[in-house]
Amino acid sequence: MSFTRCTTCARRCGADRTRETAKPGCRVGRLARVADMSPGRLVFAGCSLACLFCPTPVANRDGVGRAVDAAQLAAILADQQAAGIGRLDLVHPAHVAEQLLEALDLLPGLTMRLAWVSTAFDGPEALAALAGRIASFRPEIKFGCDRTARQLAGINGYVAASRAAVAAMLDQVGPMAPSDPDQGVLVRHRVLPDGLAATRAALGWLPAGVFVQILDDYQPAHRAGQHAGLRRPASAHEVAEARAIVRDLGLTEWPEKKPANRKAGGPKAVIP
Repeated sequence: MSFTRCTTCARRCGADRTRETAKPGCRVGRLARVADMSPGRLVFAGCSLACLFCPTPVANRDGVGRAVDAAQLAAILADQQAAGIGRLDLVHPAHVAEQLLEALDLLPGLTMRLAWVSTAFDGPEALAALAGRIASFRPEIKFGCDRTARQLAGINGYVAASRAAVAAMLDQVGPMAPSDPDQGVLVRHRVLPDGLAATRAALGWLPAGVFVQILDDYQPAHRAGQHAGLRRPASAHEVAEARAIVRDLGLTEWPEKKPANRKAGGPKAVIP
């Protein structure tokens, strides 16, 4: 990894993040940016993907957030621990792995568990450098088809990269168990309308023993109206099909259930 020729995430854009004129794919330069923060949750601005349906484009696509150096980021982590937080979710961290490592090096006494909540487009070098630092990984495998990933998220090679990333996570900490949701790997998968997430292909390679959390909360946002298939939420039937695929693959759905955000009769919102 290098700030001057970035290969931190799987996009491997090669940008010089030390130059203000550089335009890395994540929209974030040398300093990490914090988009949102609450007890137990730290959300970073910027994202390696460019999803048409991004629910938070100002932070993710525009990279809007408070710039923090290593000392400031370390102070944020230390404050969370001092407040009694047992697990801190690091959301959208793939492109700021180096900045996080700098901060963690300043905190040898950190005992709070860290959870890596990513789009599964994590770089292999970053994951290797994080070994022993992250207690749990919660990657969201978004697509099972590279062509769809290019169309909807503007990236190449998503399928192979996401599989390699999740495999590396499993090698580090193993699968998560419901008895200890702060340790191990929990794979998440959001159901998109019209089968755009290609659920069977996205999850079919996972080894036995891996729990899968089906996310049923897709809502059209950002530029979703540019693609006909993204203009409505996934139907209750489509969500049920995804859950059936999980069972058919011999995988187990994570027992936590989110309340459904749709009526059984069909979608409740449409983007024209």
